Amino acid sequence: MRTFKEIQKELALKKFLYSENGTLYFPADVSVRILVRHFDKTITKEMIPLYVEITKALDRFAQENKALSSLIIVQQPFEIGEDFIARTHHVYYVSVDSYYDEDEDCEVPPQFETLKTLISELKQAELSDADSILLRILEKSFIIPTTKTYFDHKQDKFINVDPKMDINDLTEWQTAIEENC
Repeated sequence: MRTFKEIQKELALKKFLYSENGTLYFPADVSVRILVRHFDKTITKEMIPLYVEITKALDRFAQENKALSSLIIVQQPFEIGEDFIARTHHVYYVSVDSYYDEDEDCEVPPQFETLKTLISELKQAELSDADSILLRILEKSFIIPTTKTYFDHKQDKFINVDPKMDINDLTEWQTAIEENC
């Protein structure tokens, strides 16, 4: 398992964005389409397994619901290091955030209303504590204004490149999972 310093040296990573979840980096060679999150902030490297577990659980939750899986994709990391994760760097111009901006002149895909309705209906369903947390993260990641989700017309789905979760989501998830064991 590599460390951030190793991948940083190998790819000549440059700082992209500061985030409370960890600083994002991109390679100096922009033809290499990856983003690396270094867990150097509120979410520490010790929490990486939990962060990755939730990311996988979000995808599993979506896949178990046929309607939801027909609308969304939760991007998974392709490398998990000692103190970082690496994901594909998607290039897009219109994010969900644009749908809420009156100054943006963008077409909102009709699937967005379908997704909002579906999330709303799922919030009314009887869910376990863990599933309720997942649904809350999905809502933050796909419905509430975010620059981390876009509609891919080729796949006809919304793709979230980085789930919107914070330290509270991680600790609540951990508690919910421990209580179910």
